[in-house]
Amino acid sequence: MPELPEVETVVRGLREPLIGRTVESLWYDWARAIRSPDPDSFAARIVGQTFRGVERRAKYILCQLDHDLLVVHLKMTGRLYVTDTDAVHEADRWVHFRLGL
Repeated sequence: MPELPEVETVVRGLREPLIGRTVESLWYDWARAIRSPDPDSFAARIVGQTFRGVERRAKYILCQLDHDLLVVHLKMTGRLYVTDTDAVHEADRWVHFRLGL
């Protein structure tokens, strides 16, 4: 499980590629990765919102959107990917966000 310094490093690395970008679509390979609301409602609610900020509270990553707060915990693997392609190994992908400019 990532410790605080690793979580802070992830937060700092997410700010530039996320802030100001809009979620164009969202899909998931593992529905249990989304806790609340149910995965379909979550996707419908998040699409169209823009990332406004990324902060850390303890070991949680807080992504401020237009109207919601997306809370992320890295769990045991401790990985988030921001890529221009689908280069991430399939076993490591559970929830996918397609972002616009």
